[in-house]
Amino acid sequence: MAKLQGHLLAYRESADLCVRDAGNLLRDDPTLVQRGMTVAEWLHRLNLLKLKPRFDKQKFYRVDDL
Repeated sequence: MAKLQGHLLAYRESADLCVRDAGNLLRDDPTLVQRGMTVAEWLHRLNLLKLKPRFDKQKFYRVDDL
C-alpha cells in the first residue's frame, strides 16, 4: 500500500501520467497481480475503480497491457 501511495503522490499533479506510468508499480513486484487480471479487477482491489476511465482512454484493459 505504501508503494501505491508513493506512486500516487509522485504523480499528484497529473492523473493521466499516473495512469500511463502505472506499469512501474507492477514491474518491480509482479506478484502483486494475477496473470490475465483486468485493470478493473486490479483497481477494484485497490479501491481505485474511479480511475478506470483514464485507463480506458489509454486503451489499457488488462494488467498485462501495462
